Amino acid sequence: YCSLFSRAAVSYYRRSLKVDPKQRPAYINLIGSLERNEPTGWYNDVQDIAVAAVQNGIWYNRWQRPPHFVPTLTAKPWHNPQDFELCRALEKNYPTIRA
Repeated sequence: YCSLFSRAAVSYYRRSLKVDPKQRPAYINLIGSLERNEPTGWYNDVQDIAVAAVQNGIWYNRWQRPPHFVPTLTAKPWHNPQDFELCRALEKNYPTIRA
């Protein structure tokens, strides 16, 4: 049953990408499905899909395929929390959160 479901999921994700090759979730889930189930030829399929994702602006590099990718985030090893509104709001509301 799981094998049948996995094959169907892979098929639907592939179709989704034919309809709209800019669908980040379809790339992430298709690659994840192939990596988890390892069907025949899965490794080459994953590499081809990753290349297509790079060509469609989903990722910058086929070897780095993060599920959460923010293209506008500056690449640096550490970020100052004060640069992010969410962090500032959490720190401001710390007493309420802690209570």
